Amino acid sequence: MTLYDSYIQKVLSGEIIAGKAIINAVKRHVEDLKQSKKRNYPFFFDEKIANTALQIIQIMPLTSAREYQGFPLQEWQAFIVAMLHGWRIKKTKFRRFKKAYIKVARKNGKTEFLAALANLEFLIFPQETGEIFWAATKRDQAKIGWERQKRMIMKLASFDKYVKKRITTNARRIIDSRYNMFSQPLGRDSKTEDGHLVYWGIIDEYHAHPDDSMVNILETGMGAFDQPLLIIITTAGYNLASACKTFEDTCKDVLNKEKQNDYLFIAIYDLDADDDWEDESVWIKANPGLGVSPKTQYLKTQYQNAMTEGITKKMAFKVKNLNIWTNTTEEFIEKHVWQRNGNRIKIKQKDLDGLECYAGLDLASTVDITAFVLWFKLEKGFAMLPFFFIPEDTAKERSRRDGVKYLQWIEDSLIITTPGDVTDYDYLLRFISDLMEQYDIKIIHYDRWNSSQLVNNLVEAGAPMHPFGQGFRSMAAPTKEFERLALRGDIKHFHNPVFDWMLQNVQIERNAEDQIKISKRKSREKIDGVAALLNAIGAWLIDESKNEDNTLPDGYMFDLG
Repeated sequence: MTLYDSYIQKVLSGEIIAGKAIINAVKRHVEDLKQSKKRNYPFFFDEKIANTALQIIQIMPLTSAREYQGFPLQEWQAFIVAMLHGWRIKKTKFRRFKKAYIKVARKNGKTEFLAALANLEFLIFPQETGEIFWAATKRDQAKIGWERQKRMIMKLASFDKYVKKRITTNARRIIDSRYNMFSQPLGRDSKTEDGHLVYWGIIDEYHAHPDDSMVNILETGMGAFDQPLLIIITTAGYNLASACKTFEDTCKDVLNKEKQNDYLFIAIYDLDADDDWEDESVWIKANPGLGVSPKTQYLKTQYQNAMTEGITKKMAFKVKNLNIWTNTTEEFIEKHVWQRNGNRIKIKQKDLDGLECYAGLDLASTVDITAFVLWFKLEKGFAMLPFFFIPEDTAKERSRRDGVKYLQWIEDSLIITTPGDVTDYDYLLRFISDLMEQYDIKIIHYDRWNSSQLVNNLVEAGAPMHPFGQGFRSMAAPTKEFERLALRGDIKHFHNPVFDWMLQNVQIERNAEDQIKISKRKSREKIDGVAALLNAIGAWLIDESKNEDNTLPDGYMFDLG
């Protein structure tokens, strides 16, 4: 019995716990086999070609192994290989499927699997002048899979004279001299995107694409060939309105027989809508390689981290490890977590006088809230002091319009008003200058794209002003550090109601590299105090790392402007 036949039987019998989408994909194959016996049915399954593909792909060397080790094809992977290569058009014998959508959770070896598939196409199913492209939003991202393919075929060439003679590589391409084929990475930021003769297109992590433009570029370049193939493989993502999620919904409609597309192969490994994501028994639905890759203990560890390290970790586990789609924005630090912060740190606000600290300035528009936050590293834990400013006339209007208790906070001296209907920069200059006398402020970080004459005046007054980017590159590290410290209860914040309110307004967004930052655009209401705090934490992180060894911590990248 072949690996794919074994997989089909186990899924249908329930021996392998599978989601509805995979069960339907397997049933689709079985039903098509029955239909293929009919003379007028346009497709047939060529077992010989399918078995050849399975035999050859297992010869591909693992890129991670020191010695030569053939690709350890798993049953779920064998099913995909067999379907893509075995199903043929009766009239022409050409490959049936022109497009494939594969969704599988992280750590199931999908990039290595794609590399093996691409090299299988090079060596066993070549096409004269065919071009293979790994496509992503950025060329550097596309190079990840392409580099894996390159290492794999170079390793194979070192053991096989025929492959060595036929295949060459350079920094940009893998070249098949016999058939004039090549493989290369392609990104939206490449110098040219159009004009390619696309025989094979590979899109890894489609969820990260802002639209379907790269899919369209590849598909429109496939017209010159009889049996091209576009493979889309991805995990779930954080945007329910994305091109990837929209296409996935169409794929599920095909599997549910609500739509028809005989040239589209679909293998969606995810949980069903009524599954309890905390139930370990259903995790295999999104992780068909569970036990091999990923290891069962790995998933259990990730789950424990998700349950103890905050909402962003929990969302990441659900999306990346269980393939559950969710919104781009995420809630940040839960209210009960924040409220218990600093309870074990016995220090009063007046005890901070004269201490060394870092500051963050979030300078709002002239009619909105400005936040200035101090960040102190104590002997045990940390402390923060926020200060908020708003034009007096604006406070009255916003309180009436938004239903936010600005006037009460002003009366309680939690927000400082400046005269008139615009921010009084002269007042802010005097206030911050007084704070510099009261505390030892080493660095003040501010948003370089929202600076003003106030920044220039502060510099002239001797303030240690430094611009700090507000994108993922800069904000990811302080955001994660703030969350980590808050979850540990290591921040003494003196329960400032304005900051507490802003923190609960925060929504998080993340990019394709899984970096996170706060989103003013997505957040429910004002979050200026949190933005200022993260600027201050960013200043501390950079200064701390430079003091230690003149290098930044691993994975920390800052755009200082």
